[in-house]
Amino acid sequence: MFGKKKRLNVQLDYAIRLDTRIRDMSFTVIDTETTGFAIGAKDGLIEIGAVHIEQLEVTDSTFQTFVNPARSIPHHITKLTSIEQVHIDYAPSPLEAIGQLFEFMETYQSVSWIGHHVGFDQLVLKKELAR
Repeated sequence: MFGKKKRLNVQLDYAIRLDTRIRDMSFTVIDTETTGFAIGAKDGLIEIGAVHIEQLEVTDSTFQTFVNPARSIPHHITKLTSIEQVHIDYAPSPLEAIGQLFEFMETYQSVSWIGHHVGFDQLVLKKELAR
């Protein structure tokens, strides 16, 4: 009925001295797109985007992937995001996509992620990992 749970083995807990200046830390700005706001119920992740910040400067290091939520995208979400069904049909699963995001963050030793409404993005990632 249910398969064995997969684990992500990405370590992001780097030791940071309390007197470290923000300028000396690496960050990742992330954004997610979903099929709607009912993340705990019927809606799912359809895109993850990220950019690496180094010394408070945006770098050329970016991450982007569409995600297959195993459901169709509502028309109003396509109008809002320009993401169409064809973009997600063969995209990675949420678990695979989140794993790729964490690998991106690990590559650049990001100490944190930031973003606009990052609480929603965090909720999306948590709910998808829980599934």
